[in-house]
Amino acid sequence: MASTRKANWCTENIVSEQDIPDRPDHKTGMVALIFLAAAAIGIGVAHYFVVNFADARASHNWPPTQGVILNEPEGQFPTVRYSYSVEGSVYVSTRNRVVDMPFARRPDVTPGDRVRVYVNPMQPTFAVLTPGGAIFAYIAGVIFGAGMTFVGLGGLVWVAIDYFGVTKFQSLEVER
Repeated sequence: MASTRKANWCTENIVSEQDIPDRPDHKTGMVALIFLAAAAIGIGVAHYFVVNFADARASHNWPPTQGVILNEPEGQFPTVRYSYSVEGSVYVSTRNRVVDMPFARRPDVTPGDRVRVYVNPMQPTFAVLTPGGAIFAYIAGVIFGAGMTFVGLGGLVWVAIDYFGVTKFQSLEVER
């Protein structure tokens, strides 16, 4: 009469060298590195936008100070330079928002105009003319970062399955 029992995978399922498929060539390592890089870039991009979103929300509570516009914004993507002072130290910045889109609307200012500048109290070198941020940039950045992470990790799993030759789950039951 046949009986079934759980097999000890390490001792009872020994196969010969001929049964082991050949390992993929050295290109597998390069493909794995590409997927690993994609996952790392995705995590970095998502982290950058999540942290900056927190700063953008906090900027609504930063103390304002008086600033002066230093240049005439010109060109396709104009940059506004302004100076401001905090506790006797003078700083210069070009930041409109915490994270800004290149095509975002710039303040309509001329050199010498006085403007309100919102200064990060923990880091006075970090200031903005407009508190908050471009919500589209945060959403797009997080979605892009999550997508890159998903592709990278999925690719690593695919490479591992291909490399180790796992094609299906094998039964651990042996008939006697």
